[in-house]
Amino acid sequence: MQSLKLVEIELLKKGGEVLKVIKYLLETASNLHMVLYFHPPLPLGIVREINAYERAASKVQIKFHQM
Repeated sequence: MQSLKLVEIELLKKGGEVLKVIKYLLETASNLHMVLYFHPPLPLGIVREINAYERAASKVQIKFHQM
């Protein structure tokens, strides 16, 4: 996982499985830039929940983009 640099995920709905994958990637990939695409409306708590996940390194980035 150390070589993983970019991940793009489309959030179709607030599903537990995709959140588990996001959490795992954030905790294990130390050079990661994650882009999460979503269709409005995005549930209010999901951004807060994802941003609260522990990260493998402080340089790990998450960006949210509306589709």
